[in-house]
Amino acid sequence: NKLEVLYYLKVLKPYFQAKGWQIIRQQNKYLGAARNSAARHARGEYLLFMDDDNIAKPFELDVFIQVAQKTKADVLTCVMDLFAGDCPPKGSRAYWIPLGACVTAGALKNCFGDANALIRRDVFWKLGGFTEDYGIGHEDWEFFSKVVLQGFKLEVVPEALYYYRQSRSGMLRSGDMYLNHQRNIRPYLEIDPRISQLIEFAQGQYYYNEILLSDNNTLRKIKDIGKTTDLISDVMAIKQLISEDESELTLSQKMSKIHKQINLLSSIKDLRLRLTILLVCAESFVDIREYTLALEAFENALKISDLLNDDKTSTYIEQRKLDIEQKNHNRQTPQIILDKILSSEDIYSALNIYRNELSIDLVDEIYSQAQQYYEHGNPTLAEGLVELAEHVLSLINDKSL
Repeated sequence: NKLEVLYYLKVLKPYFQAKGWQIIRQQNKYLGAARNSAARHARGEYLLFMDDDNIAKPFELDVFIQVAQKTKADVLTCVMDLFAGDCPPKGSRAYWIPLGACVTAGALKNCFGDANALIRRDVFWKLGGFTEDYGIGHEDWEFFSKVVLQGFKLEVVPEALYYYRQSRSGMLRSGDMYLNHQRNIRPYLEIDPRISQLIEFAQGQYYYNEILLSDNNTLRKIKDIGKTTDLISDVMAIKQLISEDESELTLSQKMSKIHKQINLLSSIKDLRLRLTILLVCAESFVDIREYTLALEAFENALKISDLLNDDKTSTYIEQRKLDIEQKNHNRQTPQIILDKILSSEDIYSALNIYRNELSIDLVDEIYSQAQQYYEHGNPTLAEGLVELAEHVLSLINDKSL
């Protein structure tokens, strides 16, 4: 109902009419509802959804239809070329290549593709179309999860058929990340509710990363950790794994509890379910910097994946193991630098000496040690470390200016 939108629709109308296209207008009910409304008006065998900020390449429809007829796929996604701004890039390329129909990896990451996909109309409605949650994203990830979990065929065209515009003001990046990820795991929770807590635990990873790696304002709030009940634990959604009477457990105790649950997974006879839980836990351990536990979980998952002859998942796990081993190697550097700074006679002089080595990872390491001191009942040392972290952060910001 914005004037500029109404004017633009009026400008588009003659172009659409010349091609026999319809402009369907309705109240803003968000993405899922808009796409479902379009699908109800469709008459063809296939549906092709495109967001208004994407740009189709001239051969997109042609290639999609040829591949659909050749493969008999129910859903086709594809590689996409990424760009920012008003026009697609003329030179260098950035792109996203979806992995495809991997049920297990799909519980953790969107390996399926983007909503800019070709879908058989009858299959779309057999699955109920998109859910219509207002203000929440990931309806495409949720839909693709239903596609593969219910046995329909999803394939990826190994060619970029359109340009995908990246924008900080877009719905995906401006929405609530936690609610988005709660939406995309719903098809998995419907299959077996026993995995709900462990998958919800994994959703905490996004908040953890946002707070410790991106948002400086939130970083500063962590100085109140000693005055707030389980701040870090709440952020990581670990509270979902424990009962109310265990709310005073320390972070390390909670990690021990989760690790014990993983060791009991051998009682689950369904290998696919066991593999999914292991992968969820492994990803969660990565995002709370428990790299040793993550590698152990990934190694166990790889054994099951090999038993299932699941090559896609095995490839995914091998790559994640390499990534984590590199993270674990890099993690030693902040620890060593912090030890040298703390062991010096003048900490602020030492900061100047190691000025070129200061990083967000170092700030993360300082807060991690502060958390440990709070847990062991030494708030004075913890508060000193928090002050040090804030000073390091200010030096990093000064250096970047």
